Amino acid sequence: MDILILLGVLVLIAGINYAIFRLTALHRPSRVIAGVVTLLALPPLSYWATFYLMLPNDSGAFNSVLVAFLVASFFVINGIVLLISTAFA
Repeated sequence: MDILILLGVLVLIAGINYAIFRLTALHRPSRVIAGVVTLLALPPLSYWATFYLMLPNDSGAFNSVLVAFLVASFFVINGIVLLISTAFA
């Protein structure tokens, strides 16, 4: 179950990146705004969504917290990469 959630999150991140780069089309201010939103808004949302999706299947809730932190860290890394790629675009 955990690996399916992680794979789904990676596909979601790839889709978000594709949409951001496709919609902004090298328009730097829009890409900076998208990077900031990705960096600040998506990690907490992804953390709580993952935690509540996994909690009913996890008796101790320890695994849910670890996977939720991992998913949130994917979104943080994604936001940082978006901002760095904007600087060099």
